[in-house]
Amino acid sequence: MIKFIKDYIEFENYPFIASSVFPRGIIHTSDIKEILLNQIPPEIRTITGEVLFVDKSHSKINYKNLLYLMRYQL
Repeated sequence: MIKFIKDYIEFENYPFIASSVFPRGIIHTSDIKEILLNQIPPEIRTITGEVLFVDKSHSKINYKNLLYLMRYQL
Protein backbone atom coordinates (compact mmCIF):
# COMPACT_ATOMS: atom_id res chain seq x y z
CA MET A 1 0.00 0.00 0.00
CA ILE A 2 1.17 3.51 -0.75
CA LYS A 3 0.04 6.63 1.09
CA PHE A 4 0.55 10.07 -0.39
CA ILE A 5 1.25 12.74 2.21
CA LYS A 6 2.06 16.38 1.41
CA ASP A 7 5.84 16.03 1.82
CA TYR A 8 6.44 12.30 1.41
CA ILE A 9 5.22 8.97 0.08
CA GLU A 10 4.83 6.14 2.57
CA PHE A 11 5.28 2.55 1.38
CA GLU A 12 3.91 -0.44 3.30
CA ASN A 13 4.60 -4.07 2.36
CA TYR A 14 7.04 -3.12 -0.40
CA PRO A 15 8.13 -6.45 -1.91
CA PHE A 16 11.76 -5.80 -2.94
CA ILE A 17 14.27 -6.60 -0.18
CA ALA A 18 17.12 -4.46 -1.57
CA SER A 19 14.96 -1.33 -1.51
CA SER A 20 15.38 1.46 1.02
CA VAL A 21 11.63 1.24 1.72
CA PHE A 22 11.50 -2.54 2.34
CA PRO A 23 9.28 -3.66 3.95
CA ARG A 24 8.07 -0.26 5.07
CA GLY A 25 9.45 3.23 4.65
CA ILE A 26 9.08 6.71 3.29
CA ILE A 27 10.48 8.79 0.44
CA HIS A 28 10.42 12.57 0.88
CA THR A 29 9.35 14.58 -2.14
CA SER A 30 12.70 16.39 -2.00
CA ASP A 31 14.38 12.99 -2.67
CA ILE A 32 12.35 12.33 -5.85
CA LYS A 33 14.17 12.96 -9.12
CA GLU A 34 11.39 11.88 -11.46
CA ILE A 35 8.16 9.94 -11.69
CA LEU A 36 7.69 7.90 -14.85
CA LEU A 37 4.04 7.06 -15.35
CA ASN A 38 4.60 5.70 -18.86
CA GLN A 39 6.77 2.81 -17.63
CA ILE A 40 5.27 -0.60 -16.94
CA PRO A 41 5.12 -0.70 -13.99
CA PRO A 42 5.29 3.03 -13.21
CA GLU A 43 8.51 4.12 -11.48
CA ILE A 44 9.59 6.62 -8.90
CA ARG A 45 13.29 7.46 -9.29
CA THR A 46 15.18 9.06 -6.43
CA ILE A 47 18.07 11.52 -6.55
CA THR A 48 20.33 8.73 -5.26
CA GLY A 49 19.47 6.59 -8.29
CA GLU A 50 17.07 4.16 -6.64
CA VAL A 51 14.11 3.01 -8.71
CA LEU A 52 10.90 2.22 -6.82
CA PHE A 53 8.26 0.31 -8.72
CA VAL A 54 4.60 1.05 -8.21
CA ASP A 55 2.34 -1.78 -9.30
CA LYS A 56 -1.04 -3.29 -8.57
CA SER A 57 0.38 -6.25 -6.64
CA HIS A 58 1.16 -4.12 -3.59
CA SER A 59 -0.82 -0.90 -3.96
CA LYS A 60 -3.71 0.87 -5.53
CA ILE A 61 -1.93 3.36 -7.71
CA ASN A 62 -3.42 6.80 -7.79
CA TYR A 63 -2.15 8.60 -10.89
CA LYS A 64 -3.74 11.86 -9.78
CA ASN A 65 -1.54 11.87 -6.66
CA LEU A 66 1.59 11.00 -8.67
CA LEU A 67 0.84 13.82 -11.11
CA TYR A 68 0.36 16.19 -8.18
CA LEU A 69 3.75 15.22 -6.79
CA MET A 70 5.34 15.79 -10.18
CA ARG A 71 3.97 19.34 -10.33
CA TYR A 72 4.62 19.98 -6.64
CA GLN A 73 8.22 18.88 -6.47
CA LEU A 74 9.71 18.33 -9.89
